[in-house]
Amino acid sequence: ACLRSYDFFWKEFCAYYVEIAKPILFGKEGSPAERSNKQKILTIVLCHMVRLLHPFAPFITEELFHALKERLAGPSPSQQDPWSHDALHALQQQACMVAPSPAKPLEVTDSMAAEQFTSLEKLVYTLRNIRGEMNIPPGTKTEVCIIGSEHSALIQDNQGIIHALVPITALSFIQKKPQEAFGATGMFDTLQLFIPLPESLRQKELERLHKEQQKLTANLEKIQKQLANKNFVERAPQELVEKQQQLLQQTMQELQEIQAKLYQAK
Repeated sequence: ACLRSYDFFWKEFCAYYVEIAKPILFGKEGSPAERSNKQKILTIVLCHMVRLLHPFAPFITEELFHALKERLAGPSPSQQDPWSHDALHALQQQACMVAPSPAKPLEVTDSMAAEQFTSLEKLVYTLRNIRGEMNIPPGTKTEVCIIGSEHSALIQDNQGIIHALVPITALSFIQKKPQEAFGATGMFDTLQLFIPLPESLRQKELERLHKEQQKLTANLEKIQKQLANKNFVERAPQELVEKQQQLLQQTMQELQEIQAKLYQAK
């Protein structure tokens, strides 16, 4: 329960929901009514999470509870929706340790929205991995090219969410990856995602690829030499020999991928 609560708070609420809401909260997008609604939802979730995490992290949650109480505690009219009523009722208590546990979730679900958001999470995760592979700084914006047409409506309808979670200058759908482009790719279902490397980082990435090529080449020669040794092949446990053979294939594949990227960069 502790780990699931922490994962939701940090990996979903903080990493996704708060980031998605920022453009509206800061007035860059949306209307005043949408801003007010986002503030209300985030506050209610935070109030629930503070009480849920209190048994595991009593000091910080008590501090957060009193900060919320100072700002928001007030009358809890019955006309309020169930979520607001629960949060306001809790904040009327003297401390988090005596506040009631969060109410049980209401049976109100939107399976289609949940499925779409799960797909967007996978897309964002893949884009972040590609950026991480190229060591692109978090604040550096890049283009994103999507090769294929699956999920096109979902992606186009939710570009605001994607832009809030990944620094992007432009997002476009194309039929084929540009041959001359230098960057990195990843897969999202049947779609290939391609991020061209910004020119300012090109030389640094080339140096990284050359170092990786040298490392893989040295490892490949070492494994080939070991497998060419009859004494090793005949006397070593069969599991170890098979493991080295698999490592040989993996290293060759990784080296080919590095060489292909260096060829594109010419």
